[in-house]
Amino acid sequence: WSRHCAGRRGETMGCGSSVQSIIPDQDANVTKAPNSRASKVDEFDKGRHGKFSVTSSEAPSKRHEMKGGSAWKLSPEQAVRLRAFFDKTSSSPSPSAIANDLGVFHEECGEIPMQLGLSSDVFVDRRRSSSTFEEFCGSICREWEVLSKQSFLAKSSQADVIRTLAECIPEGSPDNPLQFLQSSSLEDVAMWCQGVVASRLAESFLSLKNLLQAEEEASRLLEGASEPINDKFCVAEFGKLEEFHKGLLERIGYPMLNFYDGMQQEHCERADSRDTFRTPNYLLETSPAQEWRAVTEEEERVKACQGKRIVRSVEQLMGEEAVVRAKLRKEEIIALILYTGPMYLKYNAVLRGFPAETVKELRGNKYPTTLFCIVSGIIKLSSFMPLPRSRLLFRGLGGVALPRAFLQEDEFLITGGVEYGMMSVTLNKEVAIQYLKGQAPTLFEISCGAVDRGASLRFLSQYPGEDEILYPPLSYLEVVGKPRVELVKYALEEGKVVQLLVRVVPTKISTNSSCSTIEDMISRRKNLYVAVMRNVEEDVRRMLQVKMQEVLSQDSSLQVGQVDSLRLQTQADCERVVEIYLSRDDVWFNNEKNYASAMQLAVYLAAMCADKFDHCVRERDWYNQDSLVVVGRHIIALLNSRAGSSETAGEEKARLSDQIFERSRMLEAIGDVMETRESPLASAAASGDIQGMERLLAAGKEVDAVDKDGKTALQSASLMGYDKCVKLLLLHKANVDLKDAAGATAVHLACSRGHVEVFHLLVEGRSLRDAVVAQREDGKTALDLAAETSQSSILADIFYAAADLQDEELLQLVLRVGGACLASSADREGRTCAHWAARTGRLDVLKTLLSHGGMGAARAADCEGLTCAHIAADRGDLEALRMLLDVGGDAIVHDVDQFSRTPAHHAVVREKFDTLELLLESGGRELAIAADRKGLTCALIAAEWGEVKALDMLIEVGGREVVEAADADGRTCAHWAAYRGDVPILSKIVDLAGPQVLLAPDCDGKTCAHWASDRGEFGTFDLLLAAGGKALATAADHKGKTCAHWATQKGSVETLRRLIEVGGKEVATATDKEGKTCAYWSVWMEDEESMKLLIETGGREAVMTADEEGKTR
Repeated sequence: WSRHCAGRRGETMGCGSSVQSIIPDQDANVTKAPNSRASKVDEFDKGRHGKFSVTSSEAPSKRHEMKGGSAWKLSPEQAVRLRAFFDKTSSSPSPSAIANDLGVFHEECGEIPMQLGLSSDVFVDRRRSSSTFEEFCGSICREWEVLSKQSFLAKSSQADVIRTLAECIPEGSPDNPLQFLQSSSLEDVAMWCQGVVASRLAESFLSLKNLLQAEEEASRLLEGASEPINDKFCVAEFGKLEEFHKGLLERIGYPMLNFYDGMQQEHCERADSRDTFRTPNYLLETSPAQEWRAVTEEEERVKACQGKRIVRSVEQLMGEEAVVRAKLRKEEIIALILYTGPMYLKYNAVLRGFPAETVKELRGNKYPTTLFCIVSGIIKLSSFMPLPRSRLLFRGLGGVALPRAFLQEDEFLITGGVEYGMMSVTLNKEVAIQYLKGQAPTLFEISCGAVDRGASLRFLSQYPGEDEILYPPLSYLEVVGKPRVELVKYALEEGKVVQLLVRVVPTKISTNSSCSTIEDMISRRKNLYVAVMRNVEEDVRRMLQVKMQEVLSQDSSLQVGQVDSLRLQTQADCERVVEIYLSRDDVWFNNEKNYASAMQLAVYLAAMCADKFDHCVRERDWYNQDSLVVVGRHIIALLNSRAGSSETAGEEKARLSDQIFERSRMLEAIGDVMETRESPLASAAASGDIQGMERLLAAGKEVDAVDKDGKTALQSASLMGYDKCVKLLLLHKANVDLKDAAGATAVHLACSRGHVEVFHLLVEGRSLRDAVVAQREDGKTALDLAAETSQSSILADIFYAAADLQDEELLQLVLRVGGACLASSADREGRTCAHWAARTGRLDVLKTLLSHGGMGAARAADCEGLTCAHIAADRGDLEALRMLLDVGGDAIVHDVDQFSRTPAHHAVVREKFDTLELLLESGGRELAIAADRKGLTCALIAAEWGEVKALDMLIEVGGREVVEAADADGRTCAHWAAYRGDVPILSKIVDLAGPQVLLAPDCDGKTCAHWASDRGEFGTFDLLLAAGGKALATAADHKGKTCAHWATQKGSVETLRRLIEVGGKEVATATDKEGKTCAYWSVWMEDEESMKLLIETGGREAVMTADEEGKTR
């Protein structure tokens, strides 16, 4: 219903038939009846001229009568209280008497000035000039009467007496406006008053008389029909005062702290996001998602700008003076723009809970983030909103009746209510009047002040022609004066102007103090934490003071200065820890994990301060400069020592264990942030706080600042391994060569912890040798530190870098210092330095590594399962293999890679026959017949590639089993030899394994003769048929094909003839599983010679056999 109020969407609200004017026929555009008013004025003038002329003898007495008394009467209670005042005071004009009288008056008559609208000075002054109580009361009543009438006339727009008089005064100048009165005689002034002034005043008072009669009639109407009106019309809904105090968050819930994402989700990812709705003013049909895009997407924004609607871009608005002054965020601008468009319907429905249909269409979406951003923007803009000089704002309300809360005082004498939604008002009373419609029109006359200001949204409104002032939701409207009735001009839709009787309700607005800005919400957690930690600081201060007194009272030998020094140091430790946390920004505290850790600090900090003080008292360490964390760790070490002692009883051990657990929790909760010996930059670097470092560096903090141990931020970050922090510091020209108190550089610290990435950053563009051989105060280098702490990744990195640089001296130094670590270390792919040495042929390096690593180094496998032996076999490096065999023994030749291949497999593939011979000497028959994951043996590989020498070696070691072995597909060495047409190898196989090896089929049923036929290697058939005979000549594979089919298909007539000679007619008439004979392929190949041979051998049967389709050849 706020759209019935002033300053909304340009609605035209006509009176219609429901607008009732109690003053009939007083249309401003209607000509009045002739002489109706003039005759009354003439009558008045005549009567006054005859009765109240200057020369009349009655005039003075009448004037005296009007001046001295009043018909107004005080209430009995007021009269009693004024009598008490009169009796206790005197008419003495002395200052002391006046002061005394004021005191008595406030004691006896405290509320009467407010009731009568008079100041207390008036009462005291009238007491001075009155000799009797009756005279005193008469003068008070007269003043009350005159001021009340004066006040009414001042407020009446129908009888502006001062303006009327001003319009009657002729002549004058800007320097002397009242020159006429100064230069006129008394007689001239009297004639002027009786003529011009009297006529004009009569006109004004007649208008006032009509208004008073109308008010009286309207009051009777309103009083007599208050119940029917409230029953007949919809009653405006306002909240009670408790709704004001509950605040906005309880009504709509908490917003998302990522405000932009939160608003986007509320408009684009909720149940109602794509539901369309229609606005009542411009009848625009849209949806929340569409409205979001219209504000945030340029293309949609341009489309939305139609008619009176102008959607300005957010980027353009960011440069507006109002935005800059109010420091509006992008999210606030977007939210305010959305509110000035169709979305106001949904937002106000959320806030008000009505109308029911719109609330239902929300489908549970309360838009909390959007509403919060709107309120935040209003609050910020209101700070720069100029106040109207009258301090009055207006809001029109029609068609609804005011609730009883606006008509009757409650038990606290308060009248008014809470506006649930955004409240729009206007500076222009006439504009507010135009928004009155329906029966019972009401005009709120709202008093505002410096604090309770709204915000003008005209500069960003989607409808810039509407000038409204917006107040945040849950603002309170308090009725501060008696409602009155005014006659106002009201423009109808057709342009006609009528007079409308309107109830004017004087109110005062109070904006809701619980509404806050985005910045307030973001900083809320931190502000709460600041308050908590300040209390913790105060608790620690009091606790340490008590402890100091207890210690001094228990040991009189202690010096006060010593104990007080410890107290001050512990207190300072506490304060430094607090400041470290309070230096975090607001956003940090809004992270749940961060806030939880911060609250844990608040819980444990006092206990840790007590621990340090008690521990240092026991140790008599009065000037301990260690941080709370360092002392805490020392205490835990002592407790562990006691708990682990054999002399400690079981019950005591349990108690100590509980203490250790509790203190460990404390240290875990607080963390390294309490290392207060570090500089702020070093502290941030040690904790990996890259944002904190950026802020400190941007603030001009010295990048190479050192702490009490001489440690820089670069060294702290290097020690902790924060490579991003190191990179940032190096970008700011941090000095890598600076040393701490122990002489350690950042390289020393990184190497001691094995931080490879940090190490790379530190040595980039520098001499690697100089960096790693630089010595600390104790003479140890970075290499020594890496070796001592077994940082193999660092050592390996230096090792490979030295190799790449061909720095033989550094390479040998790394081997000498860290050889044992390097021998067993591997990179992420499992490759060791020994692998590198074997691959590059660095036998000296390999020897050194094997001397440190032994069999483990010799048999170490990388991610592909390759050992040094595999690599050496690939290269044919006999010396490396012998070195490996010396260390790892014969076992290394049986190690397999990820494909289950031995070094012998690699030697055969690479045709490294000398290497194969050495491997077979160590591996023997087991190695010779070893198969990989696919069943391939070294012999199968040799047969496939025609490596006769390798096959001879393998046969010599493995014997017949070598050539009889088949792979996963059933293929033997004979298959591969036949496939290659390698008669010498076939002959060797037959001699060793016998002719039956030739008949062995593979997984497809193919013999070695099929493989030879398929490849066209028919030169092997003499040997094959001689050994395999008819069985080989007639053998068919799983598809029914014989070698004769292949011979015919390949056009080898001689091979076909040889097969027929051995296999006879059976060869010529053989049919495959598709019904195809050799004759079929003879016709296909158009080979007459093979056809003749087939007919001669098989006769009609050879050519008349039908295939699976019933066709013959």
